[in-house]
Amino acid sequence: MSRFIETIRAENGLIPQLHLHQERVSRTQRDHGMTGVPELRILLKNADLNYPGRLRIRIEYGNDGWLNWGVYPYFRQTIGKMRMANTNPPDYRYKYADREWLNVLKSQSGADEILIIRDGLITDTSIANIVFRDRRGWWTPDTPLLNGTERGRLLAMGVIHEARIMPSDLSSFSGFRLINAMLPWEDDLTHDISVIDPKEICF
Repeated sequence: MSRFIETIRAENGLIPQLHLHQERVSRTQRDHGMTGVPELRILLKNADLNYPGRLRIRIEYGNDGWLNWGVYPYFRQTIGKMRMANTNPPDYRYKYADREWLNVLKSQSGADEILIIRDGLITDTSIANIVFRDRRGWWTPDTPLLNGTERGRLLAMGVIHEARIMPSDLSSFSGFRLINAMLPWEDDLTHDISVIDPKEICF
C-alpha cells in the first residue's frame, strides 16, 4: 500500500494556501482510488497553531485514511554547498512518504543539499523545487520530479517561468532560490550560484 505525505506551513496561527494542499491531496486520492479521507480543513480544525512564527504540519495518509499527523517547530536548513547528483530517480509525481532514496543520495553526496539530474536535465533538490535567476527573470526546470504547491502558485502568478535547464546552463545564472510550502517566495532568500558544485556525482 502506498503512503503519502502532505507538508503544510502554518504562519502566526494561520494556514496560507490550504486550498492548494487540498487540491494535491484530492488529486492523489482520486488517482489512487482512495475514498473516505476527510478534508484537510476538517482534520486541522482543532490543531494548536498558537505559536508566534512558522510551524510545519506533517500529515501521512493512505488507502486506510489519515495515518498520523503532527505540528512541529520549523527550522530552515542551512545550505553552504550543493552537489549535482546524476541518477535515475523513481517516479515522484506524488508526494510519497518513502523518501529513503532521497536521504541516501543526500547522505552520500557530502553536501548540505543535492541538485538531482535526470536524463541530463536539472529537476529538483531533495527538499524543494528550484528557481534560477538571470537578467531576464526567474526560471524553474520544466522537468520537476514533483510539481510543488509553491511552484504551481508562482507559475500561475507569472512570477517564475518554466525552461529546459541542463547543468551546462548554470553558468548563465547568478543565483537561485529553493521553494516549497515551507519556503515561500516571500522569504526572499536567494543563494549565489557558486554554492552549486559544478562537478556531477553519479549514483
